[in-house]
Amino acid sequence: MKNNISEYGSHEKYIDPAVKGDYLNKLQQTIDWIYGEGQSASNDEYKKRLTEFKVIGNPVKVRARFHDEFPVYNSQFNGFVQEVNDRIVQATNLHDKYREDIILKTGEMTQYFNSILQSLASKQLHQDPSFNIDEVLHKLEAYK
Repeated sequence: MKNNISEYGSHEKYIDPAVKGDYLNKLQQTIDWIYGEGQSASNDEYKKRLTEFKVIGNPVKVRARFHDEFPVYNSQFNGFVQEVNDRIVQATNLHDKYREDIILKTGEMTQYFNSILQSLASKQLHQDPSFNIDEVLHKLEAYK
């Protein structure tokens, strides 16, 4: 985590700058502690320290995962929409009711993905996204 949120780290932009310095200091203190007093510390002390780091660290990881994976899912969705639209045009034996259902569901999913894009545009990277990447994947799979 220390390397990931440090300057040029892969998660640096996903941690609130207001807490970054203090968090890095606590990480370094714990690293020093591990190689000193921590060698004879109890398992409970290790668990306690780990739990404290997870309060800030886990949301950073979640934000990084969301921002890494969402563009991939968005691209997949856009490709799938293009494929669906092409098939609708080519399908001569598709009943109008099914065609309308497909168009309606595609519109709903397009609105969903657009709402995510709008939400992301209104937030800084260190702020939690309003959406969950597992939910996005679930909805994408259901749409497919």
